[in-house]
Order: sequence, then C-alpha cells, then structure tokens
Amino acid sequence: MIQKYILELLHQHNCVILPNFGGFITRYISADIHTITNKITPPSKEIAFNDKLTSDDGLLLNHLAHQESISLESASKLVGDFVIQIQEELNNYKITIIEGIGKLFYNEVDKLDFLPELTSNVLEDSFGLKEFFLKPLETNISNMDKIPPKSSRQPIRRRPPLKQEETKVKKLQKLDKVDGEGSSDSNNKVLKYSILGLVLLLLLFGSGYMFFFQKNNNYLANIFPSNSKIKATATVSEINNIDNKDLISATSVESENITKKVSDSKFYIIVGSFQNEQNAQNLIKKYSTNNNLSIIQPNEGENTFRVSVAEYGSKSSARAQLANYKKQFGGGVWVLTK
Repeated sequence: MIQKYILELLHQHNCVILPNFGGFITRYISADIHTITNKITPPSKEIAFNDKLTSDDGLLLNHLAHQESISLESASKLVGDFVIQIQEELNNYKITIIEGIGKLFYNEVDKLDFLPELTSNVLEDSFGLKEFFLKPLETNISNMDKIPPKSSRQPIRRRPPLKQEETKVKKLQKLDKVDGEGSSDSNNKVLKYSILGLVLLLLLFGSGYMFFFQKNNNYLANIFPSNSKIKATATVSEINNIDNKDLISATSVESENITKKVSDSKFYIIVGSFQNEQNAQNLIKKYSTNNNLSIIQPNEGENTFRVSVAEYGSKSSARAQLANYKKQFGGGVWVLTK
C-alpha cells in the first residue's frame, strides 16, 4: 500500500522521503532515437535512491493520511512498519523489491544500492506513450519486371498524291515564292527607315542634353562658390569626430555592464531541498559539525527551501568540488545557479 502512494507522489514531486530510511528522487530524461535499431523512446523521469535523506518532510505522511482518511499518528505507524519490513528483507535476503519503483540490494562491498524498474515512467507528460521502432521505407525492385513493355506500332503509310494534285501543289508553291519575295522587299524598306529615324532621335536628344547640362553647371557655379566646399568638408569631419567619441564611450559602458552581470552570478552546492523550512533546519542540525551549511530562501512564487554547503564564483569551480561533497552527503548533491 505504501509503495502505491510513493509512486503517486513521484509523479508530482521530485523527491519522496521514507522517514529514517532514505529518499527517492527523480531525474528528467529527454526522448531518444537509437541510430542503429531506429528505436524511439519517449521522455521519462528516472528514479534514484539516496540513503542520506532520512529526515521526515511530512509529504508522504500527509498524503497517506488524506487518502486513507486516518490520523497522522496512524499514518506514521504504517510508514514505520513498512520501513521495518524493508530492513528485515534486506538483512535476511540482501534484497527487497518495491513494486512499481525498483529494487534495493546490497552490492559486493555491502553498500545499499538501488535499481529502478525500467517499465515505470513517472513523467505525467509522457502518459500513454510507449517505445516503438521505425521501419525504413523499402522499394520493391522485383515489381518493376511486371510492367508490360510498350506495344510496337507500325507507322501509318500515306497514299502517294496523284499527278493532278502534284501540279496544283507546284503552282501554289510558285505563287508563295512570288508573294514571299515581294513581302521581304517591303519589310527591308520599313526596317531601313525605322533605323534612320531612331538615329536622328538619338542625335537630337544628345545635343539637347549637353546644352542643358552645361547651362546648369554655370548657374550652380555662380550660386555656390568653391570656398563653400572647404567649409562643408570641415563640418562633416568635425561631426564624424564627435560621433566616433560617443560610439567608443557607449561601447565601453555596454561592455562594463555585461561584465558586471556575468560576475554577479553565484553557484551553490545544494545537499537538500524541502517544502518545509523546519525540515531544512533539521538537516543542518544533523550535520552540525559542518558550519558551512545554510538555507537559501525561495524566490517569489516558489516554496522550496534549499540547504547549501558551499558557494563559488564560477560554475567550473563548483563542479570540480561536486564529487567530494557527494561522498559526504550522497548522490543527490547538485549545483544551483542563482
């Protein structure tokens, strides 16, 4: 019964804790396409186990009490009996199976390990999606032989013309030649006259344009003397100098603002996330020997209290120390950018 409610909570939350035993956490895995087998896997949430998360955050007890309509004391007793049952199976058989979630077992070095159930997908967005294979399209070349060839047809033979018809055709051809010669002569004359007319128009247009251009140049020279060109050139150069200075100063200010934004980012090593601030305080008390633990207050619109053990100025520095903190606090340690 308890495992059913744990599985329900994992669909909605990223962490569900069994008090005095450990916590089940989830990690998002995106969809995948296998390039060799053409197997498409939908997105999912992978379940993991962290034996360091033993403090009760009240999530499982409240959900159990609400679903079964019992008190918190009764829910706590049911969860405690379930934990005792798991511990007894581990002590006797070195393995226990939690239906729908996975199995817990002791490995070769007598360390508690967890193997999730592969058929269980707790991502609600992937509900109803299953793995499937894509079949590549294949062309059936053997069917090409079944296409019948084109039927060979004999060309149609025409009846040769009679002698009378041949004479008529020859007369018509002679008349066409005479008409063609006359039309070609008239066409040549029209072409010659059109070319001459076009040349005359071009000459008239060119002479008028040269006269108009020379007249306008003299008029502009009288209105704008040559000294004004020097003044205009000096004014443009002064404006260009002012724009270059403004551009350099604006660029430097913008680069300073970008550098300041990048330097303001901080990176925290997170060892626990809770919806109840008291549970975060309990985790700090558990590791009271470590004075670096602190609570990061949630942003507006959030309800998660995170416990940080270290703060770094760069993400690479935080990731370099991540493995050391995982040995001390378990595999659920991660880096927060704020």
